[in-house]
Amino acid sequence: YATANHQVKDRQDRRIGKIEKTLTRKSNAIKTVEAKHEKLKTKVKGLKAKHTTKNKKIKKLQGKNKELDKGVQGLESLGKQQNRRISYVERNHAKFNTENKKLKEKVAGFETEQTTNNKQIQRVEAINEGLKKKVESLETELQNFRTDFRILLEKVNNLM
Repeated sequence: YATANHQVKDRQDRRIGKIEKTLTRKSNAIKTVEAKHEKLKTKVKGLKAKHTTKNKKIKKLQGKNKELDKGVQGLESLGKQQNRRISYVERNHAKFNTENKKLKEKVAGFETEQTTNNKQIQRVEAINEGLKKKVESLETELQNFRTDFRILLEKVNNLM
């Protein structure tokens, strides 16, 4: 009986050792996942801050666009005045055309800039969505690790 008990005790000690190694590996894996999760949270916060900054820039551009619209309206009014003063326009035709062209180029530039910013916001939103999905996936994985860890702890407690 002593030999059989000794063999049983040795087997149980080996099993406990294996379980402890497994628990240590899983615990380390959980810590790694938690660290990655925190890094992703930080990245998401950074992306949100960038997104907010981009939104502020877009609002500024929209304000500039309104100003440009007012400028365009002013130019239209100026055009009406120019029609009333045909002789003045004929003498200064090239000058007014150049000024109008510059203003239209500015308007086109602002519209292009606004389009670019909108695309950047869409890209950031897509990145945010991807990161949200990654965070959700990691949280699910972490929950699974915690469940496995609890089950293993219960098994170890039941063995003792």
